[in-house]
Amino acid sequence: MNYLIIFCLFFCCTKEPIKEEIMIEKIVVYEDFYKSGSTALLKNVFESPLSYEVDTVFLSVDDKEISDFEFILNNADVKKHKQMKINVDLALLVTIQSQEHHFVISESSNVIIDLTDNLNYRLNTDELQNKAKEFVEKYN
Repeated sequence: MNYLIIFCLFFCCTKEPIKEEIMIEKIVVYEDFYKSGSTALLKNVFESPLSYEVDTVFLSVDDKEISDFEFILNNADVKKHKQMKINVDLALLVTIQSQEHHFVISESSNVIIDLTDNLNYRLNTDELQNKAKEFVEKYN
């Protein structure tokens, strides 16, 4: 009986934590943003856009596209972000639980990067890649 209890405790303690669903409140798209660079530079551009001569005109995103973007993030393969150079197809300011997050989408790399939480959302399926491509085409 003790072995069964130990086994159950071991199994419960070693399970992966349940991934929390992302609920987006609002998305705005930068109309004009850097088209490439290191992610460290892009973080600085988000923090101080006027210093980098980035136009801060935003486009608001419709509710349907917010749902699509939530679907992409909730179904992507999430990994810790490591600094890299990327091409930026779209730069976003996303509000999640009343906190603003800076996101960049790179279609050529099939990745969406949350520069605020330092997470890479890898788009490993055709469905996710197509949804991301449609999102970029609508707001680019």
